[in-house]
Amino acid sequence: MAEQKFSWSLTFIIGLGFFTTALSWSLYNTFLGPYIQDFIGVFAFLIPVPLIIGLVMVLDNITAFILQPIIGGRSDKTRTRWGRRMPYLLVGIPLASVFFIFIPIAGAIPYTWGFWVLIAIIAIFNVSMAIYRAPTVALMPDFTPSEHRTKANGVINLMGGIGSIIAFAVGTTLYRLPGYIGWIPIGPLISFSFASLIMVLSLLIIMWRLKEPPVPEDVEERKDLGIAPAVKEVFRSKDRTGIYILFAIFSWFLAYQALEAFFTLYGENVLLIDRASAGFMLTAFALTFVLFAIPAGFIANVISRKKAIMIGIVGFAICIGIIPFVPILAPTMIYIFTMALLLIAGIFWAMINVQSIVLVWEIGKRRMGSFTGIYYLFASLAAMVGPVLCGAIIWYGGVLIGQPLGNYVLMWPFSVVVLIIAFLLMLGVKSGEAGEEEKLAVQE
Repeated sequence: MAEQKFSWSLTFIIGLGFFTTALSWSLYNTFLGPYIQDFIGVFAFLIPVPLIIGLVMVLDNITAFILQPIIGGRSDKTRTRWGRRMPYLLVGIPLASVFFIFIPIAGAIPYTWGFWVLIAIIAIFNVSMAIYRAPTVALMPDFTPSEHRTKANGVINLMGGIGSIIAFAVGTTLYRLPGYIGWIPIGPLISFSFASLIMVLSLLIIMWRLKEPPVPEDVEERKDLGIAPAVKEVFRSKDRTGIYILFAIFSWFLAYQALEAFFTLYGENVLLIDRASAGFMLTAFALTFVLFAIPAGFIANVISRKKAIMIGIVGFAICIGIIPFVPILAPTMIYIFTMALLLIAGIFWAMINVQSIVLVWEIGKRRMGSFTGIYYLFASLAAMVGPVLCGAIIWYGGVLIGQPLGNYVLMWPFSVVVLIIAFLLMLGVKSGEAGEEEKLAVQE
């Protein structure tokens, strides 16, 4: 079978959808934890604040866990004049962009009941995001043959990384702007509004430049579309690769979620820097992730996706395992050394993340929406469990040493342990390399 051409420009356009999710989630995860601490921190001697923060931070992941697999599978069956995936973008992105603006408004309410307003706003925002995330990611394999998907996913993750960089660099800078409109700080309002505007502009570009391909005949005729048949197939298959991959994904996302959910609070409570500066530090992680996203795809094509992931796990674990020792080893250069380790960690995270969903697609037999849904099922489960479990460990560790707000240093050993588990699970992966889907199609 002749190798099909790869379109760089088309892949970058598709990547705009993932760009919007990375941009908004990066700001969301950077500042939501501190907003919650502002509301409930005064009750630190009565309630486990880090655990409560973790519970609130997983609301988006509970929503994603429930909706994204269903919507991803449903998009395989959707037939409209706009395509299979596009209707979900047309609904989800505008709704999410509107309610995103209300997060800093609710977070600034100077009364305890403002906490519940914030919860309501983020609940609607989370549903809006869940509507379009899985269909957005499924667009790429719809357009891209198997042998190019690792490279294409590098582009998609590059776009996501650019979204994170804009959030951490521009968003946190705008967040610092002084002044108020009523009770609402101008900086946070402009920061979140800026992100919402970019989300809408990205959707307009996608609508202008992207036309979904026709549904392949072999997919049109399938009766096993949807999330439930896909899950049954993975767990009933004699080849256990799918199970090993999915639980490995669950494990390394536990580590990533601890970093994303609690790093700003680690900066505030351990490094003793303001929340905007702590959020800005994550620019280093996002920057090298962006720079290495496409090279990581090429490396996987040379050494195999499995080996690339395992190298990434080892490197990522070493970097975040060193970070808690920086205040001891370099007390006068904490900021610089921590950012340097985050820079290196971003490279290894690219090695992991760029390949992970591609492995899932390879076992999906062209049911991209359904298997994208399975991927997010396990990633969302990790994002649900991670902040709560890590938050509980942080809180209990703080109680033991008399710190009611929690011992945030413990987020790092927690992440290292779950990365070791992910490495062990990857040893059981026996398939998922480039071209297997095409070979299967020929055999059928």
